[in-house]
Amino acid sequence: LRIEQEKYQLGKGSIIDVLDAQSALLNAQTNYYRSLADYRTARAQLRLAVGEGK
Repeated sequence: LRIEQEKYQLGKGSIIDVLDAQSALLNAQTNYYRSLADYRTARAQLRLAVGEGK
């Protein structure tokens, strides 16, 4: 994103490139946090299954 913003400021890139980079970053962050939540849920379920959650 930073690179695309700098290119845009220098007149070497388009606003579409900046928006695409922002969208890609947001998607990556969303996927990261979703995966983290899934991991924590699975870990809690495993602990319950083996009797550690009681």
